[in-house]
Amino acid sequence: MAFALKGGQCCPICSQTFLGTSLKYHLKACARQARAQLVTCSSCKRPVRKDDLPEHLVRCKRMRMAEGVPGIDDAEKVWQDKSMSLQTALAKIEAGEIGSLDSRGCFVCSICGQQGLGLLQIVEHEEVCRQRLSQEGHVSAASVCSPTLPAEEGVQLTRAAVAKELNLLKTEIAQEAAGDEESRTLLTLTLDRLRDVARNACFLEEKKYRRLRLSNPAVSEAIGRWDAAKRILQALGFELVAHASKAGASPEPHLMLPGQLSSSVLQEFLDALEGKKEVETSEPNDSGSLLEECKYCHRKFRFDRIAKHETRCPESKPKPAKLDVVRKLLQGTPGEQNIPAARQDFLSGKKLPPLPVKPTEPFSSTDVTACQYSQSRRTTPRHAASMPLESTPRHTPSTPREGSGTTPRQQSRNVRRGGAASVASGRASRASSRESFSRDAKTEVTALTALGRAAKDRLARASRSIKDVVAQPSYDQLEVDVSNWLDD
Repeated sequence: MAFALKGGQCCPICSQTFLGTSLKYHLKACARQARAQLVTCSSCKRPVRKDDLPEHLVRCKRMRMAEGVPGIDDAEKVWQDKSMSLQTALAKIEAGEIGSLDSRGCFVCSICGQQGLGLLQIVEHEEVCRQRLSQEGHVSAASVCSPTLPAEEGVQLTRAAVAKELNLLKTEIAQEAAGDEESRTLLTLTLDRLRDVARNACFLEEKKYRRLRLSNPAVSEAIGRWDAAKRILQALGFELVAHASKAGASPEPHLMLPGQLSSSVLQEFLDALEGKKEVETSEPNDSGSLLEECKYCHRKFRFDRIAKHETRCPESKPKPAKLDVVRKLLQGTPGEQNIPAARQDFLSGKKLPPLPVKPTEPFSSTDVTACQYSQSRRTTPRHAASMPLESTPRHTPSTPREGSGTTPRQQSRNVRRGGAASVASGRASRASSRESFSRDAKTEVTALTALGRAAKDRLARASRSIKDVVAQPSYDQLEVDVSNWLDD
C-alpha cells in the first residue's frame, strides 16, 4: 500500500493519494472500475485483470502441468474465498454501504469504530460485529465501570471502552467536518474539554464538572454535539439523567457523576485519551491488506497483479549454468582430484596452491656435437659413406656411339672384366680423400689460430692507444690553460 502525502489520504483500491474530500467521490468510481476489470482465473481461482487473463491462463496451465497439482487444492479454495470477499467489498463500496476511511486510507468499522481494516477485512468484520450486537444486545458504556467489578478489571475495561469510543469520535468528527484542518481543530477542542472534566470531577466540591448540562454552550460545542464524547464520559462513570436545575423548570438532560473517582481509573482514562497517537499510527493487519506475497521471491504485489507476476517470476525459472572456474583450470592436471577443496579455497579468497610439476633434467653438456639432432645433421648417411666415389657406372646408351666399333654386348663384357679393377681404384680414391681432408682440417685450424692471435694483438694495441688518449689533456683544457697564460 502506498503512503499518503502530508494532508492526503490513499485510496484503498488503487493506492492513489487524494487531498481534501475528493477521496469519497473517487472511491465509488474506483470500485466500479475495479469490478469491471476484475475476473477470476478458472484454473487457479485467483483475481486477474481482463487484459492479463489470456497470457495468465497459458502460463498458469503450463505451470500446473509442470508441478503436477491435481484438481482444486486448499490454496485454490483460499483464493476462491478471497475473490468472493473482494467482489462483495467492491459491490458494497459502489453501493455506498462502506466508505468510512481513516487518515491512512484504511476502512473504519461503522459499528465498533475499529480502524486499520483492509478491503478484504471490512465486510467480514462488520458481519461479526452485527452478529455480536444482535446476540448480546446494546450494552451501554456506563455499565463498563460497574461497582461490582474488581478494580483492576474495571480499569482495563475503562481503557478499552475509551479507546473504542475515541475511534468512533474521530470518525464522527471527520464526517461532519469540511476538511482535515477543521477536523483536527474540533478533535483537539473535544479532547481538551474531556481532560478538563475528568481532572476536576474527581473533587467533590467541583459540582459544575460533576454535573454537566448538555444545553450549556460550553458543553454543547465540544461534548454535547458528539454522541461518542458522551459515551466516553459514561465510560468514566457519568450517567445520563434528566434533571431540573431550578424548581418548576422542565427537566433537561445532564451528565452526572454519582460517586467518587478512583485515582487508578482517572489515570487510565487520561492515558487512553493520550493514546490517540498509538491508535493512529498502528499498522493494519496484513491478513486484510491488498498486497499478496509471491511464493518464489517473497515480494509483495497488489491483489490483481500477483497472479501475473508469479507466472513471470525469475525465481521460478531454472537458473542458467555458470562457468566453473576451478574445474576449468584444474581439468587435465594432477590437481583435478582436489577440485572440491580448491573450489572452497577459491570462494574464500585464498590463492590456489601451485600445481605439482615433474622436474626436468637441465642440459649440462656444452659440446654441440653431443646433441643427437646435431649429429644427425653433421654425419653422412651410412649407405652413402660405404658407397665408392667412382664406382657408380655412368649411363651408357643402348645404341653404339657414332665412330665406335663396339656393340652393347661387347661393352657389358668389358664392364664385367673391369669390375675388380674398379673396386681397387675406389679404395685408393677413398684413402686419398681422407688424407686430403685431414690436411685441409689442419690447415684451417692453423689459420684460425693465427687469426685469433692477430685479433688479440690488435685489441691490446687499441687499449693502449685509448689509455694514451685519455691521459692527454683535452682541447678545452688546453684552451683554458692558454687563456690563463695570456692573462698572466
